[in-house]
Formats: sequence, C-alpha cells, structure tokens
Amino acid sequence: MNTAALDSYLVTAKPTHRAALRQLHDAIMTAAPEAETVLRRGVPAYRNLQRPLVSIGDAQKHVALYVMQGTVLASHSAQLEPFNTSRTVVRFDPSKVIPIATVMTLVRARADEIRESALARHEKQT
Repeated sequence: MNTAALDSYLVTAKPTHRAALRQLHDAIMTAAPEAETVLRRGVPAYRNLQRPLVSIGDAQKHVALYVMQGTVLASHSAQLEPFNTSRTVVRFDPSKVIPIATVMTLVRARADEIRESALARHEKQT
C-alpha cells in the first residue's frame, strides 16, 4: 500500500481533519486493497484497473469523499441522507465521520462498476 500520496496531503490538511481523512483512506484500502493511491489535482486519489475509483479531500469546514463517475451515490442515496451530497461528492463534518461500513459499501460498488466496464470493453474488443 502506497501511503506517500496520503502522507504528503495530510501534512497540508487541517489538523482537525486529519483523523477523518486517515479513516477514509483506511476504509478505502480495506474495501479495495488492489487500489493504487496517487495525488491527483492535489488530493489523494485511488485508482482501480487504471480507472478513477474515489478521491478524498478537505475544505475549510468539511471532509469529502469524491466518487467521480458512475451511479454509486444515486443508488445508495438512502444511506447518504444524513450527509451533504451531490451527484459525485459526499461532504461531512470531520467530527461526524461517515460510517466506515458506508464508505466501504460505496467503494466496493464503484470497484464493481469499474470491473463491469472493463469486462464490457474487453468483450466488445473480442
């Protein structure tokens, strides 16, 4: 597991947000241990099969989980109701972290989307 990207980001993150970011990272890596961690657009990003899986980041008053593509957030909207969401982002107060089980569910669902897409591309080519 490459934590250099996360570690370099945590140095610049607000101290009050670091624990929540570390928890997100750990949950992502547990749910998708094959994921590659990189810095993309200045935030920790996770790739699976060379495709964007999720990213994490923080802002002045919140921490965020970014699911950049797919339908994962829409299909799990009931679980995300307590949080500020958009089509691709879940934002939350770092003192009220999104449940780890929910993060893992979202990451696994996104990884499944990536695998299904890769399989469809492979089948189309053969």
